Parts: sequence; structure tokens; C-alpha cells
Amino acid sequence: MNSTRTIFAVNFLVLAIAGCATTTPTTPAAVSPTTSTASPVAAPAGITAPAARPAGALAAPLTAAPVPTPGSPPPPRPFADVIKDATVTKGWFTTYQKDDKVWLEIMPDQIEKPIALSMNVTHGIGERGLYGNQMGAYGAADNGGVLNIVTLRRFSPTVVQLVSLNAEYGPRDNTPVGMAIERSFSDSLLGTAPVASAPHPERKSFLIELNPLFVSDMSHVSFQVEQSFRQSYALDVRNSSFAKIRSTDDQLSVGVKLHFGLARLSVPMPGAPQPVPFTPLPTTLPDIRSFFMGIQYNLAKLPETVMTPRIADPRVGYFNTTTYDFSDNEKRSPKQKFVNRWRLEKSDPSAALSEPKQPIVYWLDKNIPEKYRPAVADGILAWNKAYEKIGFKNAIVVKQQKPEDDFDTSDLRHASVRWFVGKGVPFGARGPSATDPRSGEILDADIELSEEMTRIYTTRYTEDTPRPIGMVRRAGTLCTYAEMKFSDVAFSLDLLDARGEVLMGSPQAEQFVMEGLRDIMAHEVGHTLGLRHNFRASTIYTEAQVTDPEFSKTNGLSGSVMDYNPLNLSLPGQKQGAYFMSTLGPYDYWAIEYGYKPFGKETEAAEVAKIASRSNEPLLAYATDEDAGYGSTMEGIDPEVNRFDLTGDPLAHYGKRVKLVREMWDRLQAKETPAGQPYEYLRRNFDRGFMQLATISELTSKFVGGVSLLRDNAGTGRAPITPTSADQQRVALNLLADSLFSESNFRYSPQFLSRLSVDFLDREDGAWSNFGAGGTYSANLSLPDRVLSLQRSVLQRLTADGVAKRLTDSPALTGENAPALTIAELYSTLQSRIWSEAESGNATTPMRRALQREYLRWMVFTLKRESGNTPGDARVIVRAQAKQLLAKLDSARRNASGSVEQRAHLDDAYDQLQSALTAVSTKAGA
Repeated sequence: MNSTRTIFAVNFLVLAIAGCATTTPTTPAAVSPTTSTASPVAAPAGITAPAARPAGALAAPLTAAPVPTPGSPPPPRPFADVIKDATVTKGWFTTYQKDDKVWLEIMPDQIEKPIALSMNVTHGIGERGLYGNQMGAYGAADNGGVLNIVTLRRFSPTVVQLVSLNAEYGPRDNTPVGMAIERSFSDSLLGTAPVASAPHPERKSFLIELNPLFVSDMSHVSFQVEQSFRQSYALDVRNSSFAKIRSTDDQLSVGVKLHFGLARLSVPMPGAPQPVPFTPLPTTLPDIRSFFMGIQYNLAKLPETVMTPRIADPRVGYFNTTTYDFSDNEKRSPKQKFVNRWRLEKSDPSAALSEPKQPIVYWLDKNIPEKYRPAVADGILAWNKAYEKIGFKNAIVVKQQKPEDDFDTSDLRHASVRWFVGKGVPFGARGPSATDPRSGEILDADIELSEEMTRIYTTRYTEDTPRPIGMVRRAGTLCTYAEMKFSDVAFSLDLLDARGEVLMGSPQAEQFVMEGLRDIMAHEVGHTLGLRHNFRASTIYTEAQVTDPEFSKTNGLSGSVMDYNPLNLSLPGQKQGAYFMSTLGPYDYWAIEYGYKPFGKETEAAEVAKIASRSNEPLLAYATDEDAGYGSTMEGIDPEVNRFDLTGDPLAHYGKRVKLVREMWDRLQAKETPAGQPYEYLRRNFDRGFMQLATISELTSKFVGGVSLLRDNAGTGRAPITPTSADQQRVALNLLADSLFSESNFRYSPQFLSRLSVDFLDREDGAWSNFGAGGTYSANLSLPDRVLSLQRSVLQRLTADGVAKRLTDSPALTGENAPALTIAELYSTLQSRIWSEAESGNATTPMRRALQREYLRWMVFTLKRESGNTPGDARVIVRAQAKQLLAKLDSARRNASGSVEQRAHLDDAYDQLQSALTAVSTKAGA
């Protein structure tokens, strides 16, 4: 039975139990991660479980131990007896392995010494955040991109602790402040290991057992599993084991294969509501009760000399490491931020151009398909141009891991690019890194590329339930550029194919994939060099410049590869510039100069301040994620700081994109589908147009009530806070009304709509895997629902309390007599465009009635809401608009001659609005 049928059967059983059970069913006890009394997970049919032993139990002694004195601990076994017949792996830390036991030899000088610890995921299950080849751990085990600095601490004669040192707060010395800090901030215990031997007679070293330390859930896989599936999977120590152990002269890498089991499914109580959203069970496992995860732990030497940190500046976009230095009470704050950067030093400091003592080396993992390796390498090496401008030759080097190479790029000494495969991966690429918390020095970076993003013209139309990907594990992982970029590329190829200019599957289409991959690689490498996103960079060039082939090829499309740059697609008859951002932008050179240009200790502070002072130059425009916003989590209010806009006139760019979407739809309707081709490609292309409109509408709406936020210091002559001009706000409002609120932009031939079929094989899979969860998508396409989804999001943005407040506050910043868009004008424009039929008497369609109901829902809610953050002026304007609309509705329903649905719609709207106004009047009178 395949996995989807298995999951269907299990879900069906869960539903049956929930609906019919009258007594609690007898089930095996849950798997215990720490005790030996737990019942083991039942082995799936056809699988023989390994012989079990009690969790944490020591191996049988090789020789008879002396009889201990009553009341005293047994004496440790001789070193040689413990490691007899064991396999030795020599290095900085030497290990000994025998059967399922591993011992670590600890030298006297390795106790209480700081060590770097990283945890990476090597093997996963291929879905819902549990992917292989991932840098970092999960949840509480993660340290936000900063390496754990740990130490081995002799807790007692029989126990060694692995302690994560709190390096963020300092200094911890013998000064009065140091002693106060020591008592104020705690370290963390990561695990303990029993001392397994007496000291070595010559080396004075001793052994600890590694099993309790690393065959454990230190990496917090259980956190991600619980978040992803809402099932109580537990670590099964008895069926977990070591994988491969590698040791060099400066690093120990320990791979483990962890087994997680589920003794019983969590079953909802009869009659209890289902969780929303429904969380499906795993779909990639042969048996949902069991899976393995691979984790690699890396213990490595820290740099002997701490790198001189470089102070972060908000005008230049770097990830940073935060520490608190309480030694100087003259500072305004003990907090200090250092930019994250690699240690880069010239071999010849006197030379204008010198190779570095140690270049930044990126290894291409052997798992990257060969056809994509040149594009990946090109994207990495593009950054060398920025380093050459500050005196470094070959600062970045790319090396290819060979099939016979034994090292794993998941260790702490090989910055890498790795390919990974998953089912429904919610991101295309990420560029995380790991830094020394003492200085911000980047010690490792691993760029992760999903193979899904290269399937832009074979991806089938599917609808799936949301996939949580866990907590944000790295600052650099909060990056959706790759999947958004290839979605944009897919839309562009759809249109170019419909034009007959670039055919799907042709060499030209393949070249689009390669150019997109280079673009994404340059972006992700920028993250691993320490750079944050720059979402203002796309505004530095004009439309004429980006459509000029020579200019756009030489200078790029934007100020930075760290922006989310859309594919540069021209209208018919317009000059076509470069499609992709093919080179570094001015900002990229400037940012690398700030972070990496070498200076002497005496001059560094003044020199980097001088570099940052250029931030007001137009070509160096910068703003980042907090300025652009994070959807509903953090509102972005600056309309010039966006993902996927282009040119210094973003509104003109959005208007152009609306025309491109309409062009694609018109061409699809006019194009005859070749015989034998599945119709689902039409629906895929149709929905990609809606995805484009969703982006356009969100970004356009930011202009209404928008505020420009500049990261300037005094002296630039620019105000850091400036409301968007009234004229721009009106242009944005009219663009939204014309492109989204008008039905004319969503007219299609019945023949076209009737051919927007689904992929029935995908629908079958969805039906089985999401059985009982409402997860099966409809084969029928509802055009009004598609359109209303867009309109609702825009309406919610335009009528948000924050927009009303900024419109109210605007005169205080611009002057009472300055032109302004008022709340009254905004609400009046919305009402007149949405309810135009109430005045004209024209018939309404289901699509228009749906929009009107959405508007009415907001108005009634605002009228009835007793409290909230809605400004007082907005409340009274809503009430005034409601009275005007009520009068128009009364006239329209008295004179209505349309369909029964239209008359009922007008009557219902009138009744709702009258009821809401009556309730407000009654409340005010009381």
C-alpha cells in the first residue's frame, strides 16, 4: 500500500475513533527519550528492529571490576581496558568506537577551554521543515546564527558537563563589574556524560561516554516535529546510533542517526472541534510511526586571536552580532553591535592589490547537479569585483567537492553550497551563516538550494495546506527571494511563450533558468558575506535606463543584488533591456567597502564613519526588512521600500505589470491549445497572473497613507520622516480602483474559463493525503472568489487604523496648508467606486455584489465597534459616509428593476446599514 493510501487509512481510522469510541482504546506506551522502561515503537511490517538495550546503559565491563567499598562510588576502569578492541579516530579530539558505544578522550588542557559548537541537519524526511542538508538546529537549540561557545566542565569525579557559555554579556573577569556580571547572567547546560575511565598513565587524559551527549535531542528535533505535525513523536534512543565520526587537527565532527517514534496517534475527543488549520500527518514516510533524522555536531577550535570587530552602522545593511559591555559606564548603553564578516587580511599589506592570507572558500557539494554548477559558481564569484575595488585579488574562491572526497560540507570548516530535495518546499534558497559571538567573525556558511525552483515550466498547479517551517533559525533564512524570483520568471516565460518569443523547454527558456540561478546565488552569497536585504535599491534607475539594453547590461537593473529584483519585462513595442540583474550594483560595492576594507586600529573608527556618511548619495539608497514590513507581523509604511518593485517610479512599474498580466490572459484566450496537451497548464498560467496582481496591489496600497523613512544622520539636508505626497497617493488610489475594483479587468470568454482544468492526478493525491481536513481543492474555478481575495486584502489595507492615523498626522509633518489626501477623500473615493451602481442604477454582477458586501462589512464593523485604535476623525467620517450610502441604497432599492438577487442585495445592505446607524445613535443617546 503506498504512503498516501496508508495516510488515508490512518486518517479514516482517527475519524472513526473520534466519532464512535466510547472507551479509551488500549495503546502501547509512548516512546521515552530518557528511560529504559518505555515500550518500543512497533516495528513496521517487514522491518526488523535492531536489538534493543536500555537507554544510556553502559557496555558490559571487559574485565571484572573491583568490589567497591559500601557507600563509595566504584573506582573508574583503567583507560586501556575501556578502549580494548575499539576503533580509533585520532585528531584534536580522539574518539574510540566499539559496537554502539563511543568514547571521547579529553586531555587535561581541554577542560574548561572555550570551544565552538555547531549543529546541522544532514538527513530529514523531506517535508514541513524537516529537510536534509540544512544548516542549524531547531527551536531552543538554535542560537540565531551565533555559534554556541561551549566548554567541557568537570562537574564531579564521575560526570562531565557540556556547558554553553553566555558570551553575550561581559566582561567576566575579576573586576567588581565582572563579578556582578557573573552573578547576573547564567550559562546553559546542554548535556552530561559519565566519566568512563581512570586517567591515562602517561597523557593524564580520561574518557567520557559520548552516547548520552549526542545520541540525544540536543538539536531539538522534537520541537520542529511537534510544530509540524502536532503529534507526540519521541526520541527512541535504543534505535538511534552514531553515523560517521571525523576528526582533524582542529575539529571533531560527530554524525548521529536519530530515530523518532510515535506509539499512538493523537485522537481528538468525540465532538471536539478540529484544530484550525488542520495539520496533516506525514506524507513521505513508509510508516507514519517512525522516521530517522541525521544530525551532525561539530566541535572546533575557536580562532586563537579574536578578530577585531567592526562597529555596525544602521545606514549600511549588515547582519550583526550583539554583545553587552558593562565595563564602561560612560557609554549611553552597554549594547554594542558588530557587523558579521569573514576575517580577510592581505598577504601583502603594502600592495594596492593583494591576495588574502586566507580567501573565503565556497565548496560546491557533490550533490549539486552538474548542469547547474557553472551558474552557481558564477553567482558566487561575481562578488570578487567588489573586493578588488578595496584591494583584494581572488578574495573568494570556489572549489568542487569530488565524489571520492570524504569530508562532509556540514562540518564547521567548509563553507558550502548544497542541493536539497523535498516535497512542497516553502523556500527556494537560503544563505545562513555562523558567527563568533565575541567579534562577529563568520566562521561557516552553507547555502541551501532547493531543486524545486528550477522546475519553473513543469510545475503543476496544486493547492496544498499551509506548511509551517518552524521558527526563523537564522537572520539570513528569512529570505523568500528564490521562490518569488522563480515565480516571477515563470510568469514572464508564460507571457513570452504566449508571444512566441521564448518557447517553453527551448534553449532560451533553459537560459532563463540559468540566469535566474546566477541572480539568486549572488543574492544568497551576499547574505553569507554578512549583507542584509536592501529593498530601496530598486528605485535608483529610471524606466528609460532599465529598458536600455546597453545600460541595463552594464549597470544592472537596481542598486543591489540584495534587493528582490523582478524580471525586467517590457511591453510590446517597448525596448527590452536586460531581463536579469546581471552584475553587482553600486550599493554592493559600497557595503563591501564598509565591512571589509582594511584599516589600522588608530584610523578605523574615523574611516568607516566616513564611508557610512555617503549614505545620502542617490545610488547608495538603503532600507531593509523592517522598513519593507513582514506582512501582518510588521507593517511596512514606506512605499519606496518593497520586494519586487523597479525604477524610481514604482507606480508606473505597477501599472505596466497590470498591463502585462492582462496581455498574458488575452493571449491565452486567443491561443489554441495543442491537441493532447493537458488543460491544467492554462489554469497554472491563469493563477500566476493573479499572483502578480496580489503583489502589485499590496505594494500599490502602501502609497496611501505612506511615509518615507530615511536612515540619515544629521547633516544630509534630508528629513528622515516624510509623508508621501498627496498626488502620489491619489495616483495609487486610482490605479487600485481601475485595476482591482473595476470588473472590466476581469472579463474572460466563457470558453477560456471552461478550460481552466485542474491536474486530476494532483487532485487525487490531495484527496487522499488531506482526507477529512477539507484539503481537497475544487475542480471548479470560482472567478468571483479569486477576485474578491485580491479586493479584500486591498480594502483591509486602505481602511486600516494605521492608514487613517497617518493621514490624520500628516499635516503636523508637512504643514497645515500643504496639499494632503484626507480621510474624507479616501473613504469617499472608495465608496463612490465600489457602490457606483447604487447611484447610476446599473445592474450588479455577483463579482460586484461580493465587493460591496466586503465594504459593507467593514463599515458596519467600524460603526458598531465600541473601542479600538481608529482615530476619531475616521469614525465620524465613516458615519457620515454611511448616512450618504443609506440614502442612495434607499433610492436604489425603491427603483430597482434588476434580478431578484440584485434587489435582495440592495434590501439587505440597506437593512444592515440602517441597523448599525440606529445602534450607534441609540448608544450615543444613552
